[in-house]
Amino acid sequence: MANSLSFNGNNLATYGAYLLKDFVVPSMPTPKLNTSEVVGRHGGYLLNSKYQIRDIPVPMLLKGYADAAAFYTAIDNLNTILDIQLGQKPLIFDYNPNRYLTAIASSNFDAKKLSLVAADAKITFKCVDPFWFSTTLITFPTVLTISPQLLSVTPGGNVDIEPVITITTNATISIGTEIKIYNITANRSLMWITPVELAATDVIIIDCATWLVKYNGIVSMATLDHGSVFPVLVPSVTNLIRVTGVPNGLISIVYRNRYL
Repeated sequence: MANSLSFNGNNLATYGAYLLKDFVVPSMPTPKLNTSEVVGRHGGYLLNSKYQIRDIPVPMLLKGYADAAAFYTAIDNLNTILDIQLGQKPLIFDYNPNRYLTAIASSNFDAKKLSLVAADAKITFKCVDPFWFSTTLITFPTVLTISPQLLSVTPGGNVDIEPVITITTNATISIGTEIKIYNITANRSLMWITPVELAATDVIIIDCATWLVKYNGIVSMATLDHGSVFPVLVPSVTNLIRVTGVPNGLISIVYRNRYL
């Protein structure tokens, strides 16, 4: 495999862009710690902490072009692939092919020509979500036969996971029914109250990353209980999840493991 990277499914080695041999992605960005001090007391209090946005400057070598025209065509193609108007896309480094970052290019290629057909270059990527994702999408389906029903899911990784939870009904459910997803392990629960009577094959999608609930493809947030917190999966432990309100249906929990 070439020593390069892929962005949105495009391997940049196809266009003659290669990572420098000693390049590795920098470690996690410096955490931001919010603290408070009290006059007259030693030290202080930690209010909260978070990882900040990850910036990744990537030095590259552009080479292997037949002539200057091919070189400039490759630069145009590379800038088209990295166009910020395409939004955030998966960024995969060849040396770590099983994980990706969600990134956007925060600069065009800054190329310093070494000859008519080669150049040193640098491109900077910005990752609003600083964590790595597994390239493997995991689907955990379970048939619901009683209410409440207890499920157990054991993900990997070392960062909380924000799954997509899909519930498909196999029978009618009365208007005003409280459908609740409670991750006992994470101590997070979400309750959505049915705004109409649900029919068999109706679909409820709970996207815990975007904080959206959809009913049959339409955003349905009005009947979300105000005390709801979108569930996460705790990494590398068994998560006990209690599902209430759907005694006959199917639930599917879809996720990717996340890593520091």
